[in-house]
Formats: sequence, structure tokens, C-alpha cells
Amino acid sequence: MDVWSGSFTLIIAFIVLWLRMAIHYLGQYILLKIMNAPVIGVTLMWYKIKIDYSFWYVGQEVAVVAFGTLANTLIFLLFVLICHISQKYIYCFPVSFCKFIAWYGLATVFDFFLIAVIDFATQDWKGDLFKLYLYYG
Repeated sequence: MDVWSGSFTLIIAFIVLWLRMAIHYLGQYILLKIMNAPVIGVTLMWYKIKIDYSFWYVGQEVAVVAFGTLANTLIFLLFVLICHISQKYIYCFPVSFCKFIAWYGLATVFDFFLIAVIDFATQDWKGDLFKLYLYYG
């Protein structure tokens, strides 16, 4: 393995981790808009996107927390479907995109854990990890 190959894999991994985070919060934002929940503000940071919104009932909070991870899962399934269709009908798929899909799958599996680590590290007590706790607290 040459140096470029290892560096390329690390670059893909960092891009995928950021993309996973962006899709997580974009999915939550889209769900909030579908539910007609008033979104007060969106703050972009390199490690997190903070969405301030008003909520009315616990079902909305559960849906918002679950839909971030579900959005990543749906995007991952779309990538897998594209790869499968490409392999079946075109008989080829670029190796770099296969690496991207593999990293995205790994990031999707650990999505909630990565969100929890960021919430703990930044001491964001209103983050996804603590939303339901604060609702009942």
C-alpha cells in the first residue's frame, strides 16, 4: 500500500464523517418542516449543526431524535442500491465509490454513538442524547 492510497482513504473517511453529520441534522430539519414545527434558528459548526425549534409533545421529540439516524440509513440504502444496480447492469463500479459506501455504512452504524460523543464533549445538554431526558426532567 502506497502513501497516497492510505491518505486517500483517510480523506474519504473524514468527508464521510462530516457528510453523515450533515445528513443527520438535515433529516431532522426536513422532518421538522414536514411537521410544521417552528424552526427558530440553525447554527452551523464544523462538528455539529444546532437546530433550535419549538416542540409540542413527546412524539415530536422522539421522531426528531430517531429521524436523524434514519435519514443516514436511508441514504446508505440508496448508495447500496446504486452500487447493486451498477454491478448488475453495467458490470462495474469504481473502487473509490465502494470505499466511500463502506465508510458511509460504518459511519451510519455508529451515527448515534458519534452524536452522543459530540454532545458529551461539548456539554450540549439540549443535544439529541438528552432531549427526551430533558422533556421528562
